[in-house]
Amino acid sequence: MPGITGIFGPVHAEGNLAALPQMTRPMLREGFYSSGDYVNRELGLLVGFVSADPARSPKLTWDDSGEIGCFISGEAITGSTDAEIGLVNLYEKLGLDAFEKLNGWFSGVLVDLRQRQAVLFNDRYGLNRIYVHEQDGRLFFSSEAKSLLAVFPKLRKLDARGLAEWFSCGCPLENRTLFRGISLLPAASAWIFTANGVLKKKRYFHPSMWENQPDLSP
Repeated sequence: MPGITGIFGPVHAEGNLAALPQMTRPMLREGFYSSGDYVNRELGLLVGFVSADPARSPKLTWDDSGEIGCFISGEAITGSTDAEIGLVNLYEKLGLDAFEKLNGWFSGVLVDLRQRQAVLFNDRYGLNRIYVHEQDGRLFFSSEAKSLLAVFPKLRKLDARGLAEWFSCGCPLENRTLFRGISLLPAASAWIFTANGVLKKKRYFHPSMWENQPDLSP
């Protein structure tokens, strides 16, 4: 399935460089799918991209300075005909507040070389899923759970609570999944990973932001 996969953590950590192609490979379902990657040793970032468009090589889209780049999976309305360029322009003006301006269903990665940080983000409802697993100070993420299972076979264990919720409610709740140790990136996330290895889990939207707006006049 088209999407993203990757690792936030020391690039030189044992197995990180070898893990990225292992995570990307399960997403290449069709022969015409194309893939690409981005590795930044200073930031400790490894990202793999998969696209269903054979005419487009999936990669980060950069601003004119080559310091801010992003890749978006899904459909994002950014005010530009090119979603990535639109987000980069918004980010240059608004910083992290740029994500509040987006609409659609999407996930992606934004790299800011000026601030020496990268941001893993998704849409305000969490419709475009990102599966995550944290281990030894590293964050592994992917549009498909099987990418994580390819690297961590021990995670192939059902989560009892998630399974019970799936039978009773039709899906696991509260960002759980069917797999123990794998969770979903919460809706409206902007998780920031800095060059010094700090992960800041921020949320750029909450329903109360709309619920507490002034009433419309009759």
